Amino acid sequence: MFSCSCLQVTSTYSLPLLSRFRRMLIDFHVHARPSSLYPIRQSWIENILQTAIRIGLDAIVIVDHNLLNGPLLARRIQTARQLPLLVIPGVEITSIWNMRAIHIIALNITHNILPYRRIETIIDAIRKQDGTIILPHPLLDLLDSFHKDIDGFEVHNGRHPNPKIADFRTNRQFSNLLRTYGSDAHTLSEIGHVTAHFDVEDLTRRRILR
Repeated sequence: MFSCSCLQVTSTYSLPLLSRFRRMLIDFHVHARPSSLYPIRQSWIENILQTAIRIGLDAIVIVDHNLLNGPLLARRIQTARQLPLLVIPGVEITSIWNMRAIHIIALNITHNILPYRRIETIIDAIRKQDGTIILPHPLLDLLDSFHKDIDGFEVHNGRHPNPKIADFRTNRQFSNLLRTYGSDAHTLSEIGHVTAHFDVEDLTRRRILR
């Protein structure tokens, strides 16, 4: 487990739910379906939420490749059923950088963004929706080039471990960026394999939850 800071808590979630927390255990990278070949199913989303609750998570970031439908459905289910779990919806957008496809996570956007364009164009599109930008996996060369344009980066990914990230965790050049930890789960059994504890006082300093 790790301690770090992020997230702003707002009126999207009920005060009784939020008042439970001084610290929150979060998996910051869970996919809404096993792969893009699978249709989005409410039953699968429900299983994700129930699994997260069962293993003791306080919050979960749910993303999908290039589509918001599944993550927004997860938020609606959580809200309608008043589940004891905060759902942060996002989308993992395929972008182009140096003639290769890379991913960038956008949180807090409400409309899909056209993928497979230059990363600078994708970043501009996210900002126009007042979104939050997280660099996943982590891609260290990309982080070095775009750290001034993003809000955070993934320092531990369950599917893409990178021992070199240790040098970036304490680099003062990136000290203002949010550090996230996520399983990158595509199956139920992976959820919660990588998590972080977040202090609620610190979470309010960044605009992640809306």
